[in-house]
Amino acid sequence: MKMMRKIGALLLAVLFLVSACAWAEGEPPEAPEPPEAPEAPEEPEAPEEPEAPAEPKKLIALTFDDGPDKKMTAPTLDVLEKYGVRATFFILGCKIDEESAPLIERALSLNCEIGYHGWDHRNISKVSLEGIQKHIRKFNEALEKYVHVPVSVKLVRPPGGHSSKRALRAIEEFGYAMIIWEVDSADWKVQKADAINETVLKKVQDGSIILMHDRHQPTPDALETLIPALLEQGYELVTVSELLMRNGEEIQAGKEFRYMRAAAAE
Repeated sequence: MKMMRKIGALLLAVLFLVSACAWAEGEPPEAPEPPEAPEAPEEPEAPEEPEAPAEPKKLIALTFDDGPDKKMTAPTLDVLEKYGVRATFFILGCKIDEESAPLIERALSLNCEIGYHGWDHRNISKVSLEGIQKHIRKFNEALEKYVHVPVSVKLVRPPGGHSSKRALRAIEEFGYAMIIWEVDSADWKVQKADAINETVLKKVQDGSIILMHDRHQPTPDALETLIPALLEQGYELVTVSELLMRNGEEIQAGKEFRYMRAAAAE
């Protein structure tokens, strides 16, 4: 019996020692995880670069003399309307009547401009001051009589481009400016659409005033290809008054213009 107790005590002692050794050799407690490093601050976004200013439009003015023509003015207006461009029509007083008035009204409705081209296409450099002024008054009376929308005339195109100091004094009293041209399309002479376009495209530049006529058959045909070509080259087609004003030039009574471009572009 005593032997059994000794064996039991011995077994308990062995178990105790084994447990103590296991505890002593056990894995140490896990070390605490190091704190997370703070996130680096986000780099500020670079400011957007300002957009480069758009290049100013190149402005030119188509002008049409000798109308209103009962056959050719309408197709000329058709092309202008098709491409959404404006022009200036220098018309003759002797052609203003009940039949032509709707053409003038349509041109105005398309934001085109009406100018004075004389009463009957005579060379005004050879007309007296009083004669020039008499014809201007007669012209304005015809507009008032036949055209049923307001017409503001500010510009004169002398027939043939023939001006004079006397003519400038005569129109100054009405507050008009004299408009010649820089580019002659020669549509009055060559009578071929391709030749008209070649002439204009070769000579046109920013600020050009272009001479054409709305009484010749090839002119509307030429415009069908000329206007898209000008637009493709970056030109904006405007009235003469707009050409002057957008280049910082007031319409000065009695002053003559052949083109208009900013001084920096000269």
